[in-house]
Amino acid sequence: MKGEKPQLAEMNANTQWVTLGVVILFAAVSVLGFIRLRRKTVINKPLWVCTGALSLIIAAALIPLFTYSMGISWRTVSLFLPDIAFLVQCLIAVLAVHGLLTIIFVAAKRNVS
Repeated sequence: MKGEKPQLAEMNANTQWVTLGVVILFAAVSVLGFIRLRRKTVINKPLWVCTGALSLIIAAALIPLFTYSMGISWRTVSLFLPDIAFLVQCLIAVLAVHGLLTIIFVAAKRNVS
């Protein structure tokens, strides 16, 4: 711009690693929760339904919360931070699948207290 070479911004992958860690953590907790739920013969139905509903609510609110906290639109995130957008979408998918499967599994369970 002034006849000088532009300075490249330093890459900071912390956000990517944190988001990936959260996705993996939620997926692991989801799998462990299903294993526990499947092994139990008597379950606390209201607790598990609330857990599933909370997962669905968080999945639905994650993009608006993310864009509000960053102060940018989701279109901007997907254009300039496609890796973060993909990881957030993966997190939404994990939460949504966990919520739906929990509610369906609890509804199908016969021995409920």
